[in-house]
Amino acid sequence: LDGVAMRVGSQEVWRRDYEGGIVLINGTSVPKTVDLGGEFTKIKGMQVPEINDGSTVTQVTLPPYDGLILLRP
Repeated sequence: LDGVAMRVGSQEVWRRDYEGGIVLINGTSVPKTVDLGGEFTKIKGMQVPEINDGSTVTQVTLPPYDGLILLRP
């Protein structure tokens, strides 16, 4: 397997790092706040614009059973 890394963190929220950004998934039934360990940019989109607003963030709160794609600035 290539690109596999162990990180300290919750077993309930999964994070996958890519060259251009990260993907976060909350597999629980409760919201989870995640410290990103740096600045990332939300995608600016027309679907769910209150979340996909193009803002720069250092932490996010993921709703239950939801995910988020963030871009490296």
